[in-house]
Amino acid sequence: MPKSEKKLFPIKTVIISSVSGAAVFYFLVYLFSLLILKSSDNHPMLILYGIISAAVSSFVSSFTALKFIKEKGIFHGAVIGFVQYIICSSVMLILNNGATGFGMLILFGIIMLMSCAGGLAGVSLKKKIKY
Repeated sequence: MPKSEKKLFPIKTVIISSVSGAAVFYFLVYLFSLLILKSSDNHPMLILYGIISAAVSSFVSSFTALKFIKEKGIFHGAVIGFVQYIICSSVMLILNNGATGFGMLILFGIIMLMSCAGGLAGVSLKKKIKY
């Protein structure tokens, strides 16, 4: 690519993947909360379910976005993760009446780590089709 022809930052892809990642996160949290309500155990696995939801949703959203962007996997993954964290934390702050805690820092770390990993995997993995 010539120097005069620069690619623009893929803001549309980042926003769409972040919003879809946040939607997947809340869908998984909803499913896990139904599982907790149906079982007799109320609290032992609650934090683990939230961690699993955050990890899966952030990895999948950045992985699928970086399959289209195909460059700067860690950087774009971090941007996607940050936008997804802003969406998730703002909804949680509204639901918790502005209460924050150590769980928000854990959520931030997990979302950023898994988004960077998903971005790196999305850029690095090549499509292999064997017939």
